[in-house]
Amino acid sequence: MTSTNLRILHTADWRLASALSELAQIPDSLFDAIADAPTRSVQRVIDFAIAESVDVLVFSGGALDPNHAVASDYAFLHHELTRLHDAKIPVIWNWSRTDRRSQWPRCFQWPANVQQFTGDSPRIINVTCRNGETISFTGLEVSTGDTISPTWFNGVESSHPLFGVGYGVLADSDQELPSIEHWLLGGRPYNASRLETDESVVYAGSPQGRRSDEIGPHGCVLVELTRENALSVQFINTSCVEYLPLTIPAGRASCPVSLEEAVLEILDAKVLDSTIIYAVEVRIIDSNPALQAFVHLSDYAEFLASLQENICLIDGNLLLNRIIPVAIQESESTGSQEILGEYLFIVEELRSHGWSDLALEQLIPQQMAVDWCQLNEDLAGLATLKECESLGIHLLGKAREDAA
Repeated sequence: MTSTNLRILHTADWRLASALSELAQIPDSLFDAIADAPTRSVQRVIDFAIAESVDVLVFSGGALDPNHAVASDYAFLHHELTRLHDAKIPVIWNWSRTDRRSQWPRCFQWPANVQQFTGDSPRIINVTCRNGETISFTGLEVSTGDTISPTWFNGVESSHPLFGVGYGVLADSDQELPSIEHWLLGGRPYNASRLETDESVVYAGSPQGRRSDEIGPHGCVLVELTRENALSVQFINTSCVEYLPLTIPAGRASCPVSLEEAVLEILDAKVLDSTIIYAVEVRIIDSNPALQAFVHLSDYAEFLASLQENICLIDGNLLLNRIIPVAIQESESTGSQEILGEYLFIVEELRSHGWSDLALEQLIPQQMAVDWCQLNEDLAGLATLKECESLGIHLLGKAREDAA
């Protein structure tokens, strides 16, 4: 090899037919940007590849599910691959089982720069880089499961640097496979590591998170191969929207005013990227029953709208996603004893009042048209009754109609 590093842009899990979820409310000013986030994040991947003139783009799988895709998804994909073709960037394309290759429209035309791994036997694809050097990639089409066995590639060899490409977890193997020293995989969050067998494994992650548990930045990976056949890995953030969790102790949220002050104070202190929309999820830790009832109040929606308006004064790209009260953490044994005591007490109360059945699910009102204090007490009581009902079913072996 020459002294020039060979550069691979590794990406996966575009999920073009999958929209962002768990967004409680979206201001009109951000609606278009939120709707376009999945495709725009992929455009950022392609923009980077072209701007940096990478030697090859490797897609490890997870483009779209044809069962949920529409014509515009395929048109977008074709346009972006054509952009790479016009920039003379080769594309190594791998299929995941969720891509369901057999169900793709036959009329879809792949640009000439795209080479695919199809079939259940390993294939080697050679790519000539801009400096004249050659890189080899090997892969096969996996139609079931998310585990990749290195033994599938026994006997695969190349006189050039060789990368394994796949979608899923690389299974443990006692066999040494010196011909495949580096793996570019999809189907998992971004991660780069080295196995005990001295193989490098790089997961690309997704260009854009889709739900609140996919927090923080998402993107692709720039992989550089040195002349000593060592890897240098750089994460490239392509997120258009990031799910941003805020943790607030219950002591700072004794009322809506103090909760709002705490949220605004934390957000005002953060350094934010002006090119990214942040979906803020507020988690109130160690919440008592009154705080847990807050999200059921009739004026909760009004509070969210007011808070959204105020956080937009800090940054117009801040989106208030939702507020989640998290219950006070107790030891399992202590909590069970307390619930059992409450259960026995309430059973006696119910008997004394002649109640033989209690349909708890039906008692939680859909519209809260009562005052704050009474509502808090009612919901706290119903929560206790529901825990007791569950305990009666699972601990004492009662049928649901007898649990109350």
